[in-house]
Amino acid sequence: MSKFISQQFISAKSVITIISWLFFTMAIAIVGILSYFLNSLDNQATLELSQRMELALQLENQHKESLIEEYTYWDTTYQKAIVEKDEQWVEDNTGGYLIDNKGFDFSLAIEQGEKSAYLVSNEAIIPPRFDELMRKGLAHMVESANELATRTKTSTGYFLLNDSLYIVVGGPLLSEETGSVREGTYLALGTKIDTELLSEFSINHQIPQLLLSFDSVQPKYGSGIYTPNGKRIGSFSWRPHRPSEDILPYVTMIVVTFSLVTIFVTRFILKKEQANRAAYEEKLFLEATQDSLTKIINRRYFLDIGRKEFTLYSNESNSLSVVVLDIDYFKEINDQFGHGVGDKALIHFTQICHQGLRESDIFGRIGGEEFSVILPNTDANKALTVANRIRTLLVDNPFDVYATQINMTVSIGVAVLDNTSDFDTLIEQADIALYKAKDNGRNTVVLYHPEMALADNN
Repeated sequence: MSKFISQQFISAKSVITIISWLFFTMAIAIVGILSYFLNSLDNQATLELSQRMELALQLENQHKESLIEEYTYWDTTYQKAIVEKDEQWVEDNTGGYLIDNKGFDFSLAIEQGEKSAYLVSNEAIIPPRFDELMRKGLAHMVESANELATRTKTSTGYFLLNDSLYIVVGGPLLSEETGSVREGTYLALGTKIDTELLSEFSINHQIPQLLLSFDSVQPKYGSGIYTPNGKRIGSFSWRPHRPSEDILPYVTMIVVTFSLVTIFVTRFILKKEQANRAAYEEKLFLEATQDSLTKIINRRYFLDIGRKEFTLYSNESNSLSVVVLDIDYFKEINDQFGHGVGDKALIHFTQICHQGLRESDIFGRIGGEEFSVILPNTDANKALTVANRIRTLLVDNPFDVYATQINMTVSIGVAVLDNTSDFDTLIEQADIALYKAKDNGRNTVVLYHPEMALADNN
């Protein structure tokens, strides 16, 4: 049996869905905002790391230039290396000392005419050739030295020699007295950039995963390596520190966990509230539509359903019958046994009627001991059959109380939809037939026909 009421509020299920989507949207928005914020931090960290790498290279170059300046601005270097070509001095100073103690791998001096005054190298490397050094950029460093604005005219450059990368620092020899360049002279020191040196550089300057490659493709995070001639020979690459990789997973986990817990708690509370509300609405509905004693529908709800059924069947021209039942001599049961037994008798009668009715039949209590049944899709013959079945069941099933059997009977009036104006009229017709049954001696079923109305009016 459906409830004939209209919902005038937002259901708890809808509220649960809306709140769940709100929390879900909020979580996505928070994660999105954090992602944008952390992405900005990532970009800033990437820029700072690039700047740190650039500064670190400058500091390393400045350090190397400061070492070579001690020799280029020393007259003894010119005298021993260029003029006298003192091999022992070279070995002990610009050769052995710088190679053994300052991390250089080769040392060379150039005299006028771009000739090699000497070239000494670390035994651990393949000695570079003087002509290759000149061809790959050293000649350019020598030629451009005078154009430098610095006092010592020193500079650095990268060289690819024997499939290895070298950083070379050089500068012309200067007069201690005048500070002028000794024309045609030049001192250069080279350091091989190997894995060990890269690792040390990475640790000292906090450049994570610093790598050297000779690919032609520029890495996403890195800087190109160029010879003094301007030719690209490789690149340094590194892995930038990304705060989002450290923070975002934890923040996402916290936000998602909080959102899920909040959604779960909210859904739990609202579902519980929904269940309570549904139970309360069911209680209100039953109180408004159900007879408290017999637990069948009451008069008001019965008439509401009847009017709707009447309209439906009238429009479709289908058969519809109404039965009105009244327990015979019910007042005597109350007077003899009391109202408590009378109430139990009504319940017994209701149970008997349920046995004789179909699932589709609509059964209600419309008065004290008066009941009515709407029989959908039922013509007069079938309605009489149902009514007699109930009457017989009641006779065959006496009501037992206090070791006493109370034989109950019922008078029944039946009316069938036939050009009837409304449901209330149909009920009146069944009621007229009921009184005719009582006049006929009770415990009988009477079908209404128009002549009964005329007789009643007379």
